[in-house]
Amino acid sequence: MNETVNTNRSDTLAAEIAASRWTHLLPLLILFLAFAYHLGNLPEDGAVLLADSFRYIWTIEFSRYFFTASSLTVRAIYLLLDNDQKLIAITQLTMAFAAPVFIYLSLKGRHFAYNMLLGILLGLLYFSTSAVKFHDVVSSESIYTSLFITFTAILFAYHGRGRLFWLLFVGILFIFSRNPAPYIVLVQLLLYFIFNYPKPSGRKMLVVVSILAGFSFFALWLIQCCDTTKEINVADNLYSRVFPYPEKVDFFQKQYGMPVGPFIDVCQLSGSNVNLPCFDHEAIYTGDSVTRQYRLTNDDYGLADWIRKDGMRAWTNFIIFQDTRHTLEVYINSFQSLSQLMFADVKNEKTFDIFPLLTSIFKKLGILNFIGISIYLVAGTVIYFFAGRDVTLKLGLVYILSAFPAFFIGLFGDSEEIKRYTYPAILSLYIGISIYFLAIGRFIFHRTNEALSDHRQ
Repeated sequence: MNETVNTNRSDTLAAEIAASRWTHLLPLLILFLAFAYHLGNLPEDGAVLLADSFRYIWTIEFSRYFFTASSLTVRAIYLLLDNDQKLIAITQLTMAFAAPVFIYLSLKGRHFAYNMLLGILLGLLYFSTSAVKFHDVVSSESIYTSLFITFTAILFAYHGRGRLFWLLFVGILFIFSRNPAPYIVLVQLLLYFIFNYPKPSGRKMLVVVSILAGFSFFALWLIQCCDTTKEINVADNLYSRVFPYPEKVDFFQKQYGMPVGPFIDVCQLSGSNVNLPCFDHEAIYTGDSVTRQYRLTNDDYGLADWIRKDGMRAWTNFIIFQDTRHTLEVYINSFQSLSQLMFADVKNEKTFDIFPLLTSIFKKLGILNFIGISIYLVAGTVIYFFAGRDVTLKLGLVYILSAFPAFFIGLFGDSEEIKRYTYPAILSLYIGISIYFLAIGRFIFHRTNEALSDHRQ
């Protein structure tokens, strides 16, 4: 009799384990449906080629210049795909959906209801066009954004098979995907030690983290050494953020030795558009067909030469040390406005997008203003460190915190196409807030159940 009962219990337990494994796969099916939905809506002729695409499409003889460009990861992927627009679009879309898969595998728990809720949340986010808006455009933003979201999930939450391999592989790809990436990686490595204090995860993990830090510093050196496109970014900022203000022009000329000339009055009329011919009927830059980068053209006043030698240092010192108060004001106001407006105007009956609804909800909760989000971050951090160190809450907090440096670089790195350059930061913010509230909801649910259980006893 006992043997029969034990056998029945074993069979029941085995059946529950098997069922549990299958139910863990159901949320992944939701994500696959989201992937299939966007795959079916790809343009027939593949990704759209922007004017900026020549920087990433390598069609000339292979040379050392291939390795000394920004967005090396993007350029390498496009080259492996033989620059085929359709394959580029499919690959970018696939990389975009690697992010929610890693998030789900990192955060899934033992309970079916929670896993389904997590899968539905990620599915709704990635069903939305706003989450993968760059997948059908040949641009570094798509791959950069996907690697940003994926790398964060692996570093802070993923503990599955091949964790160290995926962390190193995705991390290196991310570091060389766009110029802001090495800065973000260094910030996230610092956050890794803070959130895992006092015990980081093992010697092997420390080795991988050290390698990623080394690659990040190497990438920063490469940018300073060889990437001429950063000089165009400085010119953009001068046109729109210095030339229109006489007191700033005077400061740059006296403090940093910026050249004097009539071009200042002419170029400021162009706003931030360096394409306009305000240097004796010529633009200040052109495209280099050999290095596949933008480069400054020499002018009679010596501005291009000054930008090459001192421009980046002057602009960085100015916004951080000389104009600090104004920089903070612009940063806070821009962060609040773009976090509220980035997805608010999405109106397309042919596509699904939950982000406008999330914008409305987050605004009502007061989390899309700087004071509100600071309060939520402090509260979440206290709960994390003093009430169990929940991995879901940690990942939500890190996505939110990572949005701040990413937004700063996107905002002040270049005055053109600010919405495009700050989009990855705002997407990280929205994903982080969504995961944050999922974690807080689960925390309240468990504490309420514990309190009710104690009360009954």
